[in-house]
Amino acid sequence: MLPPLRPLTQFKIHTVTDDPRFASRDFFVRRRYRDFVWLRGQLVHNCPGAIVPPLPPADKPYKGDDRFSVHFVQRRQAGLELFLRRVAGHSMLASAEDLRTFLEAKVWELQTAKNASANSWTASILDATDASMKRARAALSTKTPDDDELER
Repeated sequence: MLPPLRPLTQFKIHTVTDDPRFASRDFFVRRRYRDFVWLRGQLVHNCPGAIVPPLPPADKPYKGDDRFSVHFVQRRQAGLELFLRRVAGHSMLASAEDLRTFLEAKVWELQTAKNASANSWTASILDATDASMKRARAALSTKTPDDDELER
């Protein structure tokens, strides 16, 4: 038996552009809040030095609202729209490949990109940890002239 479906909120993003990098001039996609979180993480990681705007908070709705209430969804939508407008207005962020993927990719293509970035992120963490351990081992095994005098 399949588990019951959980409701979710998707936001329609309508893009009109004359940027030749895009396949079309006028198109739309639907994205969830977690897709915006992925985009922001990618921009922070891949655009060092750029100030990436914040997302609206992911916290709980106000008292009396739930996450599907009209008021909550409208507030979140306004915050996500502001985020995208700020990203599109920033020269470095607007030209990021991750933004193009976010705005143009089909759902399965975006998921593939998210999976690939998660794997590369994990690999970079493991590589950095490995390099730190090697430096620590090298520091522990390195002797200075003072060390020889102390051992006598």
